[in-house]
Amino acid sequence: MLALARSGATELASQRFERLGLGGPATAQGHLAVDIPALAARLAKDHALGTQGPERARFLLHAADAYEALFNASGDPYPGVNAAALVLWAGNRERAATIASQALAALPPHGERPQDYWSLATEAELRLLLGDFGRAADLIKGIAHCLGLFGSVDWEAIASTRKQIRRTCHCLNVDLALLEPLRPPMVIAYTGHMIGARFSSDNEGKVATIIRAQLAKETVGCSFGSLAGGADILFAEAVLERGAELNIVLPFDKADFITHSVRPSGPAWPDRFERCLSRAHTVRYATNDSYLGDDAPYQYAAQMAMGRAVLRARLTDSPVALFAIWDGKGPSEPRKMAGTAVDLSLWHSLGHESWLAAPDGRPVRLPEREPYHPSPPATGQRLNGAILFGDVQGYGRLQESDLPNYAAAILAPVARLLDNHEKHVLTRNSWGDAIFAVFDDVAVAAECAVAIQETIGSVNRDVLGYPFDLSVRLAGHYGPIRPIFDPIQGRETYVGTQIVQAARIEPVTEPGMIYVTEAFAAALALIPGAPFACDYLGEVDTAKSHGRLPLYALRAASAGD
Repeated sequence: MLALARSGATELASQRFERLGLGGPATAQGHLAVDIPALAARLAKDHALGTQGPERARFLLHAADAYEALFNASGDPYPGVNAAALVLWAGNRERAATIASQALAALPPHGERPQDYWSLATEAELRLLLGDFGRAADLIKGIAHCLGLFGSVDWEAIASTRKQIRRTCHCLNVDLALLEPLRPPMVIAYTGHMIGARFSSDNEGKVATIIRAQLAKETVGCSFGSLAGGADILFAEAVLERGAELNIVLPFDKADFITHSVRPSGPAWPDRFERCLSRAHTVRYATNDSYLGDDAPYQYAAQMAMGRAVLRARLTDSPVALFAIWDGKGPSEPRKMAGTAVDLSLWHSLGHESWLAAPDGRPVRLPEREPYHPSPPATGQRLNGAILFGDVQGYGRLQESDLPNYAAAILAPVARLLDNHEKHVLTRNSWGDAIFAVFDDVAVAAECAVAIQETIGSVNRDVLGYPFDLSVRLAGHYGPIRPIFDPIQGRETYVGTQIVQAARIEPVTEPGMIYVTEAFAAALALIPGAPFACDYLGEVDTAKSHGRLPLYALRAASAGD
């Protein structure tokens, strides 16, 4: 349930909490006597932060009561600081100060207290709640000074602290510069021309120097991009020199990529490619297939690199920027799906920061921000599509006499949802308990997934006439797929290894949840204003020994996001 809560599935976690009878009178002993009420308070807090309107204050106070009861029972100041913060956010500054005073008194004396991150952060937040802004600022500076002493820095934990303190600062009208010492390192994506017609090899040294100088001005923690001969490798080398994390996305098979995107830049570049690749933190592939002459994998790799940068920045509350080496000209060919100019157009449409330099070293500026309009693929080529697989839990318990009702109450509403987005649905099918659809737009796929989940979840056993409820688990993936005519079905369908990848995720998805791949989440992160959230679940074992994949839980965005 804690994993569900961390994934943003507050309602589902709360349902399971109640179903297990954990919301009744306290009977647990040992650590569970603390862990269970702490989870209840956490769920109440998440529910409150996701609520808008006049009910929000009431839910905040309900969560505060749960944390305060735990604080009074345990004497642990951590639930005390949560109780005080929630009361403040609900508008009661006086009561918040009272609870904060009690929690501060519960902290051990400095000489007896471990000088770890959570201890310092708890006191800093309590001092802030009490209006002791100077002492709070000093403690935050102290945390920043000591970060290196705590071992590897958990920027996700610091992001949680920053978000909580930011809410408190807003309520107290405190300048957010207070948080500047805990500013996480910048996350960057990078792109640029290969050595060739648009980037002369004569300028390689000049560009490398400019890249190093720009990185020296920033504190860059991690980077995302590809590894073509030219600007990509120059960025990768400079990032590695500074000890930052390098994350690579390649569009297709490594050997083929070297042939098409590394060796043409010159004989020295393949060895430089191998050295960078061997030191990369992660390496992802758009497809494990070879280059088949189309742009879709290149477009996918660029979008995945930029989207992963945005996702990482959200996770760690970091600034994000795109670094690019660009000659200031548009795509090399009309209707080009991929390339530096296309990458910049997409990034610029999102309103994120960017840093640009030309291959001859001069500064270059982007034109005024414009909407991004991707070029469609040529007929017959691969395209980047979003794939959904669904599995209705409980179907196997149905009798044959139940099936007409199942088709009317479950399949018909799903069909209507897909009909409403017909122009973006490339293909769809169902068999038994399975639902399958492919879309040309990842935002539409996300919208349909959330709607399908809500639709099936709202159909209860009384409506169906069954002695049990049905639920659906959905899995989504995004990647290059190929249209092909299926002689058996007598119509066009879509095939490829990406379809298989989506199918391997659905069996490990929790009922009532939507799990999506990193590629799906990254593509969605590049849709301006998309009303969805993707919460990182970690690496999960997929079905049929298909390996471990980083997965995200997709949900509708809430007020707390």
